[in-house]
Amino acid sequence: MAYITSKIVCKDFGILERRGDHEGKTEHDVEIVCLGKEPRSWDQGQEDRHKEPPRPRLTLCHSCTNFTKTPIWDCVVALCKNEAFAAPQQVHSFEGKLPIDYLVQATTYLPGNFTYSPYLPCPEKLPYMRGFLNVNVSEVSFDEIHHLFSKDLDIEPGGHWRPKDCKPRWKVAVLIPFRNRHEHLPIFFLHLIPMLQKQRLEFAFYVIEQTGTQPFNRAMLFNVGFKEAMKDSVWDCVIFHDVDHLPENDRNYYGCGEMPRHFAAKLDKYMYILPYKEFFGGVSGLTVEQFRKINGFPNAFWGWGGEDDDLWNRVHYAGYNVTRPEGDLGKYKSIPHHHRGEVQFLGRYKLLRYSKERQYIDGLNNLVYTPKILVDRLYTNISVNLMPELAPIEDY
Repeated sequence: MAYITSKIVCKDFGILERRGDHEGKTEHDVEIVCLGKEPRSWDQGQEDRHKEPPRPRLTLCHSCTNFTKTPIWDCVVALCKNEAFAAPQQVHSFEGKLPIDYLVQATTYLPGNFTYSPYLPCPEKLPYMRGFLNVNVSEVSFDEIHHLFSKDLDIEPGGHWRPKDCKPRWKVAVLIPFRNRHEHLPIFFLHLIPMLQKQRLEFAFYVIEQTGTQPFNRAMLFNVGFKEAMKDSVWDCVIFHDVDHLPENDRNYYGCGEMPRHFAAKLDKYMYILPYKEFFGGVSGLTVEQFRKINGFPNAFWGWGGEDDDLWNRVHYAGYNVTRPEGDLGKYKSIPHHHRGEVQFLGRYKLLRYSKERQYIDGLNNLVYTPKILVDRLYTNISVNLMPELAPIEDY
């Protein structure tokens, strides 16, 4: 016979009763039954006992315990109080042993003693993610950076790293357009590598370097980097990242989502204010599927400005919206420049007027190039001499 040993009121599930064994030992739960609200079937997979009307069974209990090592009732209490867990998400079975219908997902940042499972997805809100970062933009040499990260044997060539204590939710290719910013790269890696490791993402870095004498074409470099990264590994999320932008908060999670993401919502050079609603510059992220659907960046923007506004248009023409981090999570610091910036592209306004007409004739599908690839321990360098004839455009 099962005795009621504990009871808790949960706003999501109503009244929950904990039923122990005949001795009332709380560590041996027979079942946890929901007495209120609409049923949500969770765990044990047993038929309802006695002849009561069917009631949802919180089988989060055993499933949760298997991967968090948290006592069953503590797990439920935490869920109800919203301390560590929230509404679960559907996942596949755990090593084929237990039918896990749902997996808890964090709403607040998990405690330091949280136990991971190498067989389950990494939480998005980890104890290592402390929030505000002290961003140091002092110059550092590549030799120093290589020496520092040489101690991390888990970093593979190209800066490829994956967590071992859980399954990464996203496999992220970080693309960095580059020309004559050699003092910025070491600072960038010094900052980004530890942050992405804390976020338990699988990632690698691709530096796409423009050679030749043509004006800088940031958008075309991103397209080249995307194509090369897809040849290199099976990525599902791509971050388009300026080399001089450093996040000030490690809770700015560099995974993708159902909608394209604008990470750099608050830049110090703009007084941490969004310059305009359609601003999509600095750091953005799309899934591989999303980026292919919008046909990538436009290739026709030579010089500074306009390509991010065109990307914003492409995203919306394809039926997406852009999301941004909440509050101060989207704060970024800019690394000071020691040289003259790129010339402005004066033809950008005309191109932007025809964004819709150009979207599927200028992008990933009309780009031809010949790269030179060099793999460093911390990144893959893709050098390419860009010219307008590499991306011919039909009349529109």
